[in-house]
Amino acid sequence: MIYTFKNFTINTDNFQLLKNDESLSIEPQVFNIILYLVENQDRVISRNELLEAIWKDKIVSDSSISNYIKSARKVLDDDGQKQAVIKTIHGRGYQFIAEYDSRDKTDSSQKTYSKSKFESTLKRLFLLGVVLVSSYVIWDLFQNKMEQTENITLESEDKSIAVLAFDDLSPESDQAYFSEGISEELLNLFTKIPDLRVASRTSSFSFKNKDVTLEQIGKELNVSYIMEGSVRKSAKKIRVTAQLIRVNDGSHVWSQNYDYQLQDIFKIQDEISQAVSEQLELTLSNDMKRSQSVNPDVQSLYLRALYFYRENTADSLKQALKIIDEALSIDSNYAPTWTLKSRIYHKIAIYSYDKDDTEYLKLAKQAIVNAKNIDNSYAMANAQMALINLIEWDFETARFNIDLAMSSKNLNSATIDIIANYFLLTGQIEKSVDMLYDDMDNNPINDTHHLYLSAAYLFFNQLKDFKNRLNKYVFFHPEGQGIYELYFYYLVVKEEYQSALEEAELNNNKFWKLNILEFVNFAQGKREYADELLKEIITDYSFAPMHIALHYALRKDANNAFKWLETARQNQDIELLYLINHHAFRNIWNHPQWSIFIGKLKLPKEHWLLDIELIEATSASTND
Repeated sequence: MIYTFKNFTINTDNFQLLKNDESLSIEPQVFNIILYLVENQDRVISRNELLEAIWKDKIVSDSSISNYIKSARKVLDDDGQKQAVIKTIHGRGYQFIAEYDSRDKTDSSQKTYSKSKFESTLKRLFLLGVVLVSSYVIWDLFQNKMEQTENITLESEDKSIAVLAFDDLSPESDQAYFSEGISEELLNLFTKIPDLRVASRTSSFSFKNKDVTLEQIGKELNVSYIMEGSVRKSAKKIRVTAQLIRVNDGSHVWSQNYDYQLQDIFKIQDEISQAVSEQLELTLSNDMKRSQSVNPDVQSLYLRALYFYRENTADSLKQALKIIDEALSIDSNYAPTWTLKSRIYHKIAIYSYDKDDTEYLKLAKQAIVNAKNIDNSYAMANAQMALINLIEWDFETARFNIDLAMSSKNLNSATIDIIANYFLLTGQIEKSVDMLYDDMDNNPINDTHHLYLSAAYLFFNQLKDFKNRLNKYVFFHPEGQGIYELYFYYLVVKEEYQSALEEAELNNNKFWKLNILEFVNFAQGKREYADELLKEIITDYSFAPMHIALHYALRKDANNAFKWLETARQNQDIELLYLINHHAFRNIWNHPQWSIFIGKLKLPKEHWLLDIELIEATSASTND
């Protein structure tokens, strides 16, 4: 069978993919994926079906499938943004959507040959044989010549790279944050090299301290090259060792040691990026020059604060805040530092559940205002400002700032996380999911993406997908904040009460411990004890009205649920926009007060709770 679409042709007889009648060289699995999607173009193909159809009984990771889909799109001049050929149907799978024609390769009119045609064909075959023999001789001579030189031609290879977290070889082994920071800075520089595909930080750094080979890492991230190295920092001196390795044969393409003063760290990074671009025969873009010089002490402190911020625990956030203040005391004119301070305060306010939340949010706003005053074009600052705008229920300004952030080129995964969170909070859940999946095609192992996806699946009542995504996040951050309310709710819904109680005992946060115990005891029919726990929650945490409303919604007590929902609306509770999407409120969707309350919120018109058809669809569908 022959399939033709756009300027491509698939020949199933000889397993060829042609572009403009020229054969393309692609991996067998990529060809098989394309062919399977074409042959089943009238329906959505799930990832599980692809696994069974393409890999049979072999074990293939979730991220590997994403990488193969990305490769398939790339060879078809498609990508995760356009999706003009292969479309991602979030939560379901993939579908081939390009228009195509199909025909049998063998046509009856081609089976009968006249004698003259037969003789002509023989002559052509004879000449073809001569050409093939001659070509073989020439190729053999050329191959022998190639084996005598170390010159490596890279034109046919995919220009893709992953930067692993550099090892800390400092005397006290206390510079892990600095070593990782240098790796990340290199990664950010590489993203500005045209035609070079770069795996994200979270994808690359997830292999730190893991017992895996470079070949395994390369296959998992679908890259051709890996950069690894080490950093030794002592006082004001620094030594950086970097090496570039080709994945398919493990050969060292390039390596170099750099011994400089700490103040020259940016010079080292620029020299490494220049060397890599030369080795891969790529040209540096004009915008790679740094627009702002940064004090090396400030940069070191910034990287250290970022390291603790990503740990995402109550103690690590306090440590991050202390370090970032130290950086600002040295230089207060660096936008990323102020942006990070805003993100720290914002996260503390969201997860701390104490009466100082309002003050934390004021400090978060002031910090991000300072960042934008320094650099109004900084994408992450604009995205973070949008989240602050949402807390103030200023949807119009939030939309303006998020558009400003999205207008920037080369958005990194951290900024995409913030933008996806914005779409989640404004009820554009499908858009949030699509954005996360598109980025995961490039960066398949982004831990924070999994957290936001798990929330989206919970809102859409897809409990199996919710658990899978949450487990992936927990793998990276077992103590991370934000997982408790998601995880214990799942345990209650699945009636895994013992596991829920064990989680409560392990939790040091009184707020969450009370929440878990109340949910479980009520679900088990221990109404009297559950009522006592709920009374304690109301007494100690009346400043968290959305969570109280959530408890009453799970009890199907609509009157009290709406009472606390209204309190949340009047107080502009910072969690209202997030928790109003929660699966538990389905218990009161049919109450007459629901549509009235939703109308009072004046939500953006794109919000899914304003889409009656979507609400009905998510009410009817579930997976467990």
